[in-house]
Amino acid sequence: METTNCQEQKSPSGQVRRLWASVGVLVVLCAFMLLPGLGRVTMLRQQELRVVLTARDMAQGGSWLVPHFRGEPRLRKPPLMYWIDAVAQKVSGAYTSPAAARMPSVLAGTALVISLFLFGRRWMSSQAAFLSALACSSMMLFLRFARLAETDITLTLFTTLACGTAYRALSSRRHASAWWILTGVMAGLGFMTKGPAALILPLAAVLAFALSMYLIARKAVLTRQGLHAIWVFALVALPWYAYIWNYAQSQAAIGNEIQEAFIAGDHPGTVFYYFYKLPLALMPWGLLLPFAVVHAWRQQRQRVGIRFILWWWITTLAILTLIPNKQEHYANLLIPSSALLIGYCLSECYVLATSRQSHVIHAYLMTVAIGLALSGLVVAMWLGVARDTWSVPTLFIGVVMLAFGVMGCRPRQKNHPLKLICACVLLMGWLGMLYAFVLHPLHDPQSLIPPFVKSSMPFIRHADRIYVQGSRSEAIEYYAGRPLIETSNAAETWRHCRPGDLLILSAKKNRPLPITPLPQPPDVATTRRSARCVLLRK
Repeated sequence: METTNCQEQKSPSGQVRRLWASVGVLVVLCAFMLLPGLGRVTMLRQQELRVVLTARDMAQGGSWLVPHFRGEPRLRKPPLMYWIDAVAQKVSGAYTSPAAARMPSVLAGTALVISLFLFGRRWMSSQAAFLSALACSSMMLFLRFARLAETDITLTLFTTLACGTAYRALSSRRHASAWWILTGVMAGLGFMTKGPAALILPLAAVLAFALSMYLIARKAVLTRQGLHAIWVFALVALPWYAYIWNYAQSQAAIGNEIQEAFIAGDHPGTVFYYFYKLPLALMPWGLLLPFAVVHAWRQQRQRVGIRFILWWWITTLAILTLIPNKQEHYANLLIPSSALLIGYCLSECYVLATSRQSHVIHAYLMTVAIGLALSGLVVAMWLGVARDTWSVPTLFIGVVMLAFGVMGCRPRQKNHPLKLICACVLLMGWLGMLYAFVLHPLHDPQSLIPPFVKSSMPFIRHADRIYVQGSRSEAIEYYAGRPLIETSNAAETWRHCRPGDLLILSAKKNRPLPITPLPQPPDVATTRRSARCVLLRK
C-alpha cells in the first residue's frame, strides 16, 4: 500500500493534479483576501482617480493614444494601465464603480501570487514555493495595493514575470531564445505600465547573478541570446513614445518624470528608508526577512535558484535605496523576492525544523497569531463601549478571528507549523475585512463623497453645467459620471451662473468651504467629522 502511494506521488499525473490543486487554492485565497469590501476600501485615492478618470475618457470616446485627464493631455505615465482599466470599464459598463475600476489590480495581484508559486517551484521545493505564495498574498503592502486602481501591482507583476523568464533563459539549454524573447515582452509591458523599473530591475538581477555564477563556479551563463530580450523590449516599449514625442507636452512631461525619479524627487528619504519601512510594510512576515536573507546567503552556493532570488532582492533594494525619490509604494517591487526568501526560510527553518531558528520563528508566529486574533474583539469592544455603536458584523468578524487564532495556536502537534502559518494568513484576510467594512469609514472623513454624490444625482443628471471647487473635486467628478468644470473662484463663478447651473463645494476636515458664508441654503449638504460637501442650484 505504501509503495502504491509513493508511485502515485511520483507519477506525472499526480504531480499535475497537485499543481492544479495548489493553483486553485491560491486563486480562492486571493479572492478571499482581495474581493470583500472591494468597492468600500474606498473612496478612490488621488492616484487612483488619475488612472480611472483617464481610462474613462478613453472608454467613452477619447483618444487611446494620447491619454487625457480632465480635458488635459496626461503624458507623464505610459498608457498600458489606462488601456487595461478602460477595457474593464467598457466591458462592465460600470463607469462609476470602484469595484470595476479596481478589478484589473485584483487580477494582477492574483496573477502575481500564482507566478511566484510557479516560478518558485523551479527555484526551491514545491512546499517553499507554496509558502512564498501564501506570504505574498497576506503581506500588508500587497493587501493594500492589490485592491487599488493604481499601477504598482501591475508593474510588480510584469517585473516578476521578466525576472522569472530571464532565469528560465539562463538555466535552460533548450528554448533559451524563446525565454529571452518572452523576457523582453514582459519588460516592455512593464515599461508601458510605469516606466523604466521593469527594465532596470530585471537587468540588474540578471547581471549580478551572472557575475556571481562566474566568480563562484567560473561558469558563464549569459550569452548573446540575451540580446533578444533587448530588441524585443524596444519593439514593445518604444513605439508609443515615438508617436507622442512630437507633442510639446510630452518631452517636458517625460523629462520631469525622469528627474523626479532619479535626480531630485518630491519625496526624499534617508538611505535607511526601506530598511525600517520594509518590516512594517511586509507584516506579518516582515520581521522574518533578516533571518530569511541570512539563511539564503548561507545556502546560495548549494542552491542556484536561491542565489538568483537573493541577488534579485539585493539589487532591487540597492536601486530603490540609491534613487533620491523614496515612497512606500515603491516597496511593492520588493514583495516578490522578499516573499520567496521568507517562504524558503519558513520551509527550511520552521516546517522542516532544520535550524535552531525554528523556536524563534515559532514564538514570533504565535505572537502574531494571538495579536491578530485578539484585535477583532478589541475593535468590537472599543466600538461598543467608546462609540456606542455595537455591530453584529463587527462582532462576527472578531469572533471568527479569535477562533482562527485558537485553532492555529493549539499545542504543538503533527503539521502544526503549517496550521499556524495558514492561521496567520487567514487572520490577515479577516483583518482586511475589518478595516474595509468598519475602520475605514470611521477614520476617513472624505468617504462622505460617494453618498453625497448619490443624493445629488437628481440634480446632476439634469444640470446644463456643473462647477466644482474644493478638495477631492476629481472624486466628485468620478462618482458624478460626467465631466465637471473646475473653478478657482467659486464666488465669482456663482455670480455668473445661469439658472439650472450647479455649484458643488467641498472642504476637508476642519477647513472652511470655498464660499463662507454660503449665498443661499444648499439643496444638498453632507457632513462627516467636520468634512463637508454642499450643492447649490442657481
